[in-house]
Amino acid sequence: DATINATMREWWDRYNVVEVCYDQYQLHDIMMRARRSGIRVYSFGQTVERYLADKSFKGMVLRRQIAHDGHLGLRAHVDHAAAKIIGEKYRFVKPEVAANTTTSRYTRPIDALVAASMGAYRCRHLILER
Repeated sequence: DATINATMREWWDRYNVVEVCYDQYQLHDIMMRARRSGIRVYSFGQTVERYLADKSFKGMVLRRQIAHDGHLGLRAHVDHAAAKIIGEKYRFVKPEVAANTTTSRYTRPIDALVAASMGAYRCRHLILER
């Protein structure tokens, strides 16, 4: 936790970071400490808001409105992901493992893809000072 907070503080001070969005179920305590230190944070909903973000991100990729710099970690997380589609809802998920195996969950991470989706969605909705 101390390393995460120190890194966020360093990036906040060094770069033009406007906001840090996070999964409200995973990082709540860490982000509350960041907020107390003066970093603007946004608790990103993991149901409706995630569906909207992931669908929007997919559209941005297909319309070539977002660029990828070739980062291998992000590429791996994209390769690990599947799409869960329910009607109009679209969400990036870890694919389920075949039912005849002993492993019930797919363990490869997709966190970088989810972070990119949430971040891009928030950037589209922020009103930045000029």
